[in-house]
Amino acid sequence: IEEISEELLKCPQCELSVLGTFLKTPMVFFSYTDVVKNVDFSDENTRFWHIFITDYLLTYSNEISSALLNTFASMNTSRLQLYKKFGGWNTAQAMMDIALDDEGLMNAVQTLKKYSLLRNLVKEGFPVENIIGSNSFSSMDALKIF
Repeated sequence: IEEISEELLKCPQCELSVLGTFLKTPMVFFSYTDVVKNVDFSDENTRFWHIFITDYLLTYSNEISSALLNTFASMNTSRLQLYKKFGGWNTAQAMMDIALDDEGLMNAVQTLKKYSLLRNLVKEGFPVENIIGSNSFSSMDALKIF
């Protein structure tokens, strides 16, 4: 079986736009807390931001600003180190710049779940080459794959 490139199992633009939407429109985040999970994000950077945004919105504030995010980050040494490592406010702002409308967010979350499922199938040893190689892959959602 041919080895699947890790890059084929990622959708960074999708992940960043979902996170940016949660930052730009915090109340939307609460509609997705049971749907979007940390495991759905493909790398250390986006997983950090998902945890950061989740903790921030659930425990600190529903308002987003440079001062508030920086203050929240500085309340925990390891969180502050990662916040700085992953670009801090500049990254948060860049993610908010690619935030989505409601329909775009729904589609992005479906895509996020599709790629998450594929990564999990590969991790469990299931072949996904035919799925990824399918002409209809771009229009598939996670339910169709499952």
